[in-house]
Amino acid sequence: MNDLDDIYQELIIDHNRRPRNFGEPAKSTNRAKGHNPLCGDEVEFFIDINENKIINIQFIGIGCAISKGSASMFTEILINKTIKNALQITATFKKMITTHNFTEDLHELDDLSLLSGISSYPARVKCAILSSHTIESAIKNEQNIISTE
Repeated sequence: MNDLDDIYQELIIDHNRRPRNFGEPAKSTNRAKGHNPLCGDEVEFFIDINENKIINIQFIGIGCAISKGSASMFTEILINKTIKNALQITATFKKMITTHNFTEDLHELDDLSLLSGISSYPARVKCAILSSHTIESAIKNEQNIISTE
């Protein structure tokens, strides 16, 4: 195992054991639920948007370390981002996760870029992209449950 794999594993384990921004806030302007029927992951995001900016983002849910870890990392990255920037980040993340040998600049993804190797594991891709799909739905304030199937 190389150093990058070690960092990736430590980061996922840390975010899974101690998820950031976990819990349902007292108020939110937008919310959405997501479900991965393949492995049972469930996530719900609560986003407070003011003047086209994410001023708070939290989540609740159950699932594997990749699902919970990516949700936690997204909440850290998207706080104080504009809606346009947040949607760009989720789109870049989905493209990175679903594309082998992704070569675009990943600086905007911060720690999420460490998940790039998941593209080599098709069964885990849906665990990783559940949060990005659900966040996009929350931003649009869609009321349907997002499914990876």
